[in-house]
Amino acid sequence: TDYFYYFDGPISGVDVIAVMLKYEEGVNVLLVMPKVDGSLKDFNNKFTEEVLKQICEVGTYTMTKLELSIPRFELSTSYQLSDQLQAIGIKKAFSDGAELKGMAKRRCLPGS
Repeated sequence: TDYFYYFDGPISGVDVIAVMLKYEEGVNVLLVMPKVDGSLKDFNNKFTEEVLKQICEVGTYTMTKLELSIPRFELSTSYQLSDQLQAIGIKKAFSDGAELKGMAKRRCLPGS
């Protein structure tokens, strides 16, 4: 139980509850859920990028004492950059004849 920035109301015809958590300097976490019971599919269809922008910009968040429970989760991502790097002209590094010996000071692979 603590005080959080809280919004409860309609945004572009979508009834939402939003809680903004101050995570660290310059970083916030925004939790949004439908206010009314219904299918999550219907909510997702109405929840557009424009609705999200309006939720982020709405100036009517109030500090409200809430009991908030959030399950622990972890986010991770990976990127395949070879196409993008080749598109900006870095092509030789991806060819069969690429000479990459100077990129590491020690040998990383056994037998190399």
